[in-house]
Amino acid sequence: MSTGPSDASSRPSEHGRSRRANYALLFVFVFPMLVGFTALVVDVGTLYLANAELAVATDAAALAGASHIDGTDDGVTRAGQSARSVAAMNNVRGSSVTAPTQVLQFGLWDTETRTFTPSMDAEEINALRVESIWKDVPTPFASFAFRSAASDVRADAIALRPPGEPAGWTACFLPIAIPQCIPDDVASGGSALRQLILSNDSSDNAAWAYPGGVNASDVGDALDAAARGECVEVDIVRVGDPLALQNGVAATNLHAIRALLRDSVSEWDVDLWGPKPPQDANSSIPVAQYANTGVLQGVVPVIDDGGNCSAIKFVHEAPITQLTWGVVYDVFDGPGTHKGVSVFLDLEHDFTVPGGGTGPGNVLSRPSAKLVE
Repeated sequence: MSTGPSDASSRPSEHGRSRRANYALLFVFVFPMLVGFTALVVDVGTLYLANAELAVATDAAALAGASHIDGTDDGVTRAGQSARSVAAMNNVRGSSVTAPTQVLQFGLWDTETRTFTPSMDAEEINALRVESIWKDVPTPFASFAFRSAASDVRADAIALRPPGEPAGWTACFLPIAIPQCIPDDVASGGSALRQLILSNDSSDNAAWAYPGGVNASDVGDALDAAARGECVEVDIVRVGDPLALQNGVAATNLHAIRALLRDSVSEWDVDLWGPKPPQDANSSIPVAQYANTGVLQGVVPVIDDGGNCSAIKFVHEAPITQLTWGVVYDVFDGPGTHKGVSVFLDLEHDFTVPGGGTGPGNVLSRPSAKLVE
């Protein structure tokens, strides 16, 4: 007669029980490690994303700030404001980057040694360093495995505002040309305050100028736009291009300048140019009005004068040699042969296109800020 399994065969062996016990013990030890590795993968990914987002915000802040560095205290102030404003447009893990997150430091960047030296001297500052730290990025898995609930991420960037360099072109300028000898003299230590004579005699040291040809209407439109702080855009003129010169419209437009100075939206900038010069003895502006008159300012083409600084030829063309910044602040158009304007030449002005935006068009144009570290 057959029988069922014996009692001995139906009971788990001691070896089987021991093996299961070992598995259980191994699981007890391995499980925290598995959780730890999971935490490492998930939380490292979280920290990586947070660091990448913070780096983007830091780079953007440095570039935005450095673009305002211009050698003045106001420029440094604007740089700080712009850096923080742009940083706040960025998020790290869904939260805006705010001022407490960042430390701004202005200084001097040496391109040869690639070193940054902090400075508070606005005239030598050419770079902005932004250091950011984002505290307590949540790491929940690591909290379970490694008792670490949060971690910090850091980012830093240095942006340089490259030095100005001679501008090579412009699409907007005052319709007056001056000979090369005048800015050469100013650069060598001569006075930047000049009388530009615009009449029909041989003593003229300036001319009305416009690409392609000069007429009273074009000159008048350009002057009127300058009084509004705008510009009449023309075909781009570049250094080396020929520029048409003329003086036959002197009387009409000199008379108009007197009214334009009175109504101009631009004033004499004491911070940039120092005190406003005294009124010329031959000024056409009423004495009581002079202190309250504005200025006409903009790019002034410099032409090849052929070595003659005081007798520019008219109704012809001359090549442009450079571009400078001129500030017309007085006019004399009364009786007599000498008719013209009093002009201040600013050879180190960073050109800003009227109406907003920056670009070439002055003796110095500023390249865009760039990250250097």
